Amino acid sequence: NKYLGSYDPITLKHIVVCGDITSASMDNFLKDFFHEDRDEEGKTTVVFLDLEFPNPHIKSILRYHALGAEYFQGSSLSIKDLKRVKLKEAEACIILADNTVSNRDEKDSENMMRAVSIKNYQQEMRIVMQVLLQKNKALVQSIPNFDSEKYGDVVICITELKLGMIAQSCLCPGFSTLLCNIIGIGSYPYKNVNESTDWKDSYFYGCGYEFYMTRLSEDFEGMSFAQVAKICFENWNIVLLAVEDKSTLASTILLNPSNEEFVVTKGTQGYFLAFDKETAEKAWYFTENSTKGNQIRLKYYTRKSRRLPRESQGSMTNSCYEGDGADEDIETAAATDKADLSDTESDSDVYAETSESIQNAASVGLRLNRATSFYVQEKLAFEEAILTKEECEDLRNHVVVCVIGDADSILVGLRDMLLPMRASNLAVSELKFVVLLGSRDYLEREWEAVSSLSDIRVICGSPLKQEDLLLASVNTCSLCVFLRSQAPAESQLKDEYLVDKECILATLNLKSMKFKGNKGVKRGYDVPLLTDLAYDSNVQFLDQEDDDEPDAALCLSQPFAFGQAISSSIMDSVVSSVYCDPKAMTLLHLLLNTEEIVRSDSEDESENSFRKPSRCRLVQCPIIQPPFNKFAVCDAQFPHALFRI
Repeated sequence: NKYLGSYDPITLKHIVVCGDITSASMDNFLKDFFHEDRDEEGKTTVVFLDLEFPNPHIKSILRYHALGAEYFQGSSLSIKDLKRVKLKEAEACIILADNTVSNRDEKDSENMMRAVSIKNYQQEMRIVMQVLLQKNKALVQSIPNFDSEKYGDVVICITELKLGMIAQSCLCPGFSTLLCNIIGIGSYPYKNVNESTDWKDSYFYGCGYEFYMTRLSEDFEGMSFAQVAKICFENWNIVLLAVEDKSTLASTILLNPSNEEFVVTKGTQGYFLAFDKETAEKAWYFTENSTKGNQIRLKYYTRKSRRLPRESQGSMTNSCYEGDGADEDIETAAATDKADLSDTESDSDVYAETSESIQNAASVGLRLNRATSFYVQEKLAFEEAILTKEECEDLRNHVVVCVIGDADSILVGLRDMLLPMRASNLAVSELKFVVLLGSRDYLEREWEAVSSLSDIRVICGSPLKQEDLLLASVNTCSLCVFLRSQAPAESQLKDEYLVDKECILATLNLKSMKFKGNKGVKRGYDVPLLTDLAYDSNVQFLDQEDDDEPDAALCLSQPFAFGQAISSSIMDSVVSSVYCDPKAMTLLHLLLNTEEIVRSDSEDESENSFRKPSRCRLVQCPIIQPPFNKFAVCDAQFPHALFRI
C-alpha cells in the first residue's frame, strides 16, 4: 500500500493537510492553491494525511495533481505518522472541516485535538484551521502555543463567514457573489467586453479580478490613500481597497482610511483588486518617472514635501509634474478638489450624522451597547415577538429569513447573521426590519441569543407553505433568505446531495407563487432571494428558466451570478488565501463587519463617550445620482461602494 509509506520531498517546500478531508474540499483547495496566479505549482507539494483509504474520486483528483499532491494514510494524533509526512520540515499545517456533517461540535473537537497534537509535536508549526461553530473559536485560542502574532496561526469559522456574507447581502443585495468572486481565484471564459452585448461576458470579465497583496513602492511615501488609489487605477486599472499600516508597534489593516488616519510609509502593504499578480505588483515597481509616458502625475507632488495640505489631498490632474509651478499647481488641485467633492459628504458630516443617529436610536427605544457597539433593546419575550396578521400587512422593505429546521435540528447560529446588521456604524434609518419564519420549536431555541437585538420579529410556520410566505409579505421584502438547519438523520442519507432538498424545494415554491393586489411584485420569480447550499452542484436546480449547462461550476451559474445562491465551498479558497497572507482573514472580517471586528473597535470606548468608529460600512448606491452620475453610461453597473464612518 503506497499510502502507508513516507513522504519523500520532491520540491523545496511542502505543507501538510489533515482534518475532515472530502473529495469536494480537496478539489476546491487544490484548484485554488495551484492556480497560476498563486505561483505555487512546482514549488510547493501538498501532502494529505487522513485515516481513510482514498476513494475513487479522491484518487482521480490526486492523479490530476500528480506533480503537486500526495496522499498518506495515518493520523495527525500519531507522532509516528507526523514523522512520515515530515511535519517538522513543512511550511504550515492546514486542518480542514466538513461543513456537511451533522455532529459539528464533535467534529470541531476532533480538529482541535489535531491542533493540540501538532503543537505538541512542533510548537513553532504554523496552523491554519477551519471550525464549524463560532463558539469554538475561543477554545482554539486556548490551545498551548496557538499564537497568531508569533507563529501566524489562524482559525477560520466557516459558519461565521458565510452568515456574515449573507448579512451584508441583506444590506447590499449581491454582495455575497461579489466577495466570493474576489476571494476565489479561477479562470473564466470571457470575451472582449467592449465588443460583446451579453451580460455574461461582462460578468466573467469582472470575475477575473481577485485580491492580491503587494508592497507599495517607496515613491508612494507621504501620499494619502486616495492619492495612491487614483494613481493605481488610472495607470494600471487596479483597485486599492486596503493597506497594512506598520507605523505602530502592531500592524493593522485599514480599509479605505481617511487622509487624517493614514499616510504611506516605508514598507506599507497594499491590498488590490487586480486581474493577476503581475499587474498588482506594478504598484511595487512604481517610480516617479514611470508614469510620465502616460501623462498622469501629481502636479503638487514634490520631493521636499510629500505631505499635502488637507484641502488639496485626494485630487490629481492629468499633467506631468513641473517643479517650478508646484505652488500654483497645489492651488489648482485644491480648487478642483473642492469642486469634485461638492456633492459628497465630508468625514465630519458623516461623523455628525452618526452621532445624530445614536441620539435618534434612543428616541425609538434603542440604545448603543458600548461593550459591543451594537444597537440593542430590552430583551423581548418570544411570545411578544410573534407578529399578528394585522402587523404583517404593514411590512415593507424588510428581510425575511426562512429557516428550515425542527426541535432536533442543529442550530444555524442566527446571531452571527443578525449582529452585522445591527452594528453601530449603521444609521438607524439603515437598520432592516427582520422577520424570522420557521417552526416554533426551532425558533424558540435560537431566540435567546437574538432577543436583545432590535427590530427582530417572528412568524411561526413553514417556508414550504405558500400561505406562510404570503403572511411574511415576501412580495414586498428587500430580500428573502433560505437557510438550512441540518438534522442528525441527514448524516445517514444514501445520497449526500439531498441535504439541500428543503432549501431547493422552498426556493422553487416561492418562485411559483403569484401575488394579487397593488403592492410589491406580482410573481414569486421576481422576489429577491438568497439560498444557502451545502453542495455547489445543486445550484442547477434553483432556476428552471436559465440556460446554464447542467454541470456548470457554481461561479458560472446564473443563480449565483444574480446573487441568489451561496455555498460553503468558498471557505476552501479562503484557506489558500490565508496561507499566502495571514492578514487576509482580518481583511475579510473588516468587509463583513463581524462581531470580532466590532468588539475590537469598541474596546477602548467608555460608557459616556462616543468615539468615531474606524471601520467602514458597505452601501449600495445608484449611479444615476451624484456624485457617480458623471461616470454613468448606458447599462453600466456600479452597485457597491465603501464608505468611511
